[in-house]
Amino acid sequence: MKMLFVICALIISSASFASGKGTKNLFPTSINTDFKAGEDSLCFSNHDFYRYTLGHPLLMLLGKVADSEGACQGMVGVAAAVKMKVVFRPDHKKMSLKKVKKQIQRAVRLHQNNCSGKVYIDGHENLNQLCGSSEGILKQRSLLYNLSLARKEILKYSYTFFFDGPLSTPEKSSAHILKHLKSMYADLKLGRYPLMLVRKHVTLVTGFDVVRYPSGNVKQVTLKHYDPNVIMSSERDFRSRSYRFSEDGSKIEGTLIWNITPRPLTRLYCNFIHNDL
Repeated sequence: MKMLFVICALIISSASFASGKGTKNLFPTSINTDFKAGEDSLCFSNHDFYRYTLGHPLLMLLGKVADSEGACQGMVGVAAAVKMKVVFRPDHKKMSLKKVKKQIQRAVRLHQNNCSGKVYIDGHENLNQLCGSSEGILKQRSLLYNLSLARKEILKYSYTFFFDGPLSTPEKSSAHILKHLKSMYADLKLGRYPLMLVRKHVTLVTGFDVVRYPSGNVKQVTLKHYDPNVIMSSERDFRSRSYRFSEDGSKIEGTLIWNITPRPLTRLYCNFIHNDL
């Protein structure tokens, strides 16, 4: 029901925007999540993967590539999966690394397939604290999720991402930006953390701030995000990306973005994942 409400609200706001009535009904409120810099982020930045690949041929190849090109979407994908799908129980007996590896894998599968459900990790307080003893496990999972997201989520946007022509005019780029801002806003409203792609990098959106003109139309949207190139310890380590709207909403100035949050066509696979929990 909550998802239906969000979709209906976006349809109404899209119709108002298209008919030239401005953006008063667009993005009704700002959104602030409880994603904490020193708890919900990884303890490493976007490099030094290869030495954690432990002789596994595929991981070795992915690690080599990541050491030169990064594994940003995999890192923020893992962070999002843990934030959304893991319940930490620090008062329980600490799990073995083998069990932690299995639980992280399950959490990522739930996230990738947009499934309900949670997994438990015992003896740890949060992702950042877990990372201190499980960096190799998290880097390996980041490498694998990096490949999966590139193949399943980024490639489907190849026409607009790899070629400049389709978004070469202000009108086309504004429409594109608006589409993905709406998509990210809807994800945040549903409790998801959008994976935001820009040219050659991916970050995790954790907040959506809206400023309006005196008329009520949207003046500026600022996306707060976790950048995996940064080891975060405080709120000051979050990054922001802003989009400036014209008064009538016809033009939007800002960097091109794509929402690559996993959106499987079917959730049938969730039954198999739940049976494995």
